[in-house]
Amino acid sequence: MNLSPGKALISTAALALALAAGAAQAGQAKPKPAPAPTPAAASFKSLDKNADGVLTVDEIPDDNPLAADFENADTDADGKLTQAEFDAYNAPED
Repeated sequence: MNLSPGKALISTAALALALAAGAAQAGQAKPKPAPAPTPAAASFKSLDKNADGVLTVDEIPDDNPLAADFENADTDADGKLTQAEFDAYNAPED
């Protein structure tokens, strides 16, 4: 196939662009790793260190926002959080 120099240059440029676009798409296809869970995202079960079915303030890590707000989450003020209290505290606001 005989191409004029101008057509050969255009064909080469088009091929280079197509290859670059494919490489860019391939680079974007890599899945991103899941973000590390934040302290606030800790589950009730993971926080319940002694597995007694309730959380005490001593079981909540200091870096978890729940530690500073434990009294508000403990709606019956018994010094323990039940699963229901924990879920209500973590429920998204409407």
